[in-house]
Amino acid sequence: MHPSMISKDGDISINIKCKEVTWFNFLQYSRDTNSVFGGWNSKSYWIKSGLEILSGADFIRVWTNNSLSNDIPEPRKKDFMFNRKFSGRRDAIITKGVENIDHLSENDINAFLFIKNDPFFDYNLIGYEIPLVDDKEGQLKIDLVGLNVRDNKIGIIELKQSNSPSNSPLFALVELLCYGIQC
Repeated sequence: MHPSMISKDGDISINIKCKEVTWFNFLQYSRDTNSVFGGWNSKSYWIKSGLEILSGADFIRVWTNNSLSNDIPEPRKKDFMFNRKFSGRRDAIITKGVENIDHLSENDINAFLFIKNDPFFDYNLIGYEIPLVDDKEGQLKIDLVGLNVRDNKIGIIELKQSNSPSNSPLFALVELLCYGIQC
């Protein structure tokens, strides 16, 4: 088993002290150190090496405070792309339909669910792949955005493909935390 990149005191083994860690740089390093060969976020041990360390840890408050006081990445202030045009490949998904989404990329699944326009639980989908920052490097993009039909609240939906060994629920949770802070 590979050692976790998170130590018990909240330091990240990539030499970032707890008092300097933000959720965004944690996400970036998580993406970089993730591995289909058993990186810290692989499905084979995401509970022990990730979720158990993060649950109830004192350093979570420090990371969140650092994230809220840090202005990087610069938030997007306009052009959130709610009126995004479909690419040729995504137009084909509409016209031909899809029997099995297992062969689609995550971005294509986002578009497919948005195009299908079925309510997602209690949410009417109002956008997909919505960028939250102007920076393309390490882009923060919400997979699906929905409006709750019962209470008119916005919902952020993060999808992960189950057939990918590097897509754990922990990674989806970390991305959602970053999106929530950025919003």
